[in-house]
Amino acid sequence: IVQETQESSTPYDDIVRTLLHDSAESIIPVVNHMFGKTYADKAEVTTYTTEHVRKRADGKVVRRNSDLHFAVTENGQTDEYHYEVQTAPDGSILMRFFEYDTHMALGRCELVGPFHERYRLPNSGLICLRSYGGRPKEMRYTVVTSEAEADHVIPVISMADTTVSKLIEDDLFFLLPFFLFCHVRELEKIEQSSERLEELFAEERRIAEFYESLAKKERLTAAELGLFLEMTKRAVQNLALKQPQIREGTEKIMGGQILSYATKEAVEKASKKAAKKAGAEGVKQGANSQLVSLVQEMKSKGMSFDVVMDIALAGTPLLSPAEVREHVAAVYGLEDLETGED
Repeated sequence: IVQETQESSTPYDDIVRTLLHDSAESIIPVVNHMFGKTYADKAEVTTYTTEHVRKRADGKVVRRNSDLHFAVTENGQTDEYHYEVQTAPDGSILMRFFEYDTHMALGRCELVGPFHERYRLPNSGLICLRSYGGRPKEMRYTVVTSEAEADHVIPVISMADTTVSKLIEDDLFFLLPFFLFCHVRELEKIEQSSERLEELFAEERRIAEFYESLAKKERLTAAELGLFLEMTKRAVQNLALKQPQIREGTEKIMGGQILSYATKEAVEKASKKAAKKAGAEGVKQGANSQLVSLVQEMKSKGMSFDVVMDIALAGTPLLSPAEVREHVAAVYGLEDLETGED
């Protein structure tokens, strides 16, 4: 009998994978920043499986997951990338990079000649959420053969070395859900100070407004906007487990009123666009169809029924509240929900 073990991931690994899976193009500014690239915002991003299977000497099969594995294609050129998100420093990160990189290279073998194969390692990068001591700008491992040796350089970005203002300035909104790691050593002091709490919540409101500005520029869809707000809230809730005031304030900003109003314009714009396309006689039909489509998309991003209902009610003026409730309830399989008028 072959025994299998599955190595567990952190909540932050899950968040970053969800962001890439559901909003792949949002990683492009991070790649541009770390690797000196100039990809356009709408360059094609292809995501790959992150599972790696290895049989140990004792016969056990170990299934491990790298964090992000994807390729960016532009003007006929495809470049492959591998990112790890490190929650806390450890001594095995370079070994894991080498293991994952070589495993990925096996799937990208190029036949040069009858007795010649080329294996290309992906471009690798490290996102360090929590770091202590020295924080290098890059790491590297060296591959040595009898004829030559080559360094594989891994650029590093550390949340401890940046600020919300810097992330916004550099357009690194993919990393904004993890903004609280910029303050990780000060969480208890922030929790105990009303002034520090208000400064933190002002920062969160600025993040929400930045997400909203991206939606207005059509760099994020309505569902992606909701996704970033939801993932930001989730990251804070996991990191601030012992700080109830931080969690409660974040819930109000990211999960409540801001979420409803931040997505209102995006949802309303999409609804009106669909209605206009349907023509004067098909206004109601177009609004109904667009609402169902948007709700299905938001549900697929993991957004809760209550949050989606708030968004739909705020952003669908062409339909009555009862009609909105009926459509949202149907998508979530809650057809028996009371849908009477307010």
